[in-house]
Amino acid sequence: MAQVRITVSEVSKEMGIPTPFALARKTGLNYAICYRLWHEQSTRVSLPTLARLCQVLGTRPGELLSYSEKKRSKPKKSRSGT
Repeated sequence: MAQVRITVSEVSKEMGIPTPFALARKTGLNYAICYRLWHEQSTRVSLPTLARLCQVLGTRPGELLSYSEKKRSKPKKSRSGT
């Protein structure tokens, strides 16, 4: 199963923004939005929010997202004692 992560906290820290509160102040975005993005609790990001993050952090959208594919583990064989 594929997974997309938002890497706002990592990129922000690299840019000297240490907390979601500092990110909210710097971007002008709502603190609750910044908190959810920072802690990867958000399942959606609006385009205006993404654009503002990119503008302030000096990045492109792809730098704020990470994609990975999880490999399925093989099902365990059951042992029957009879």
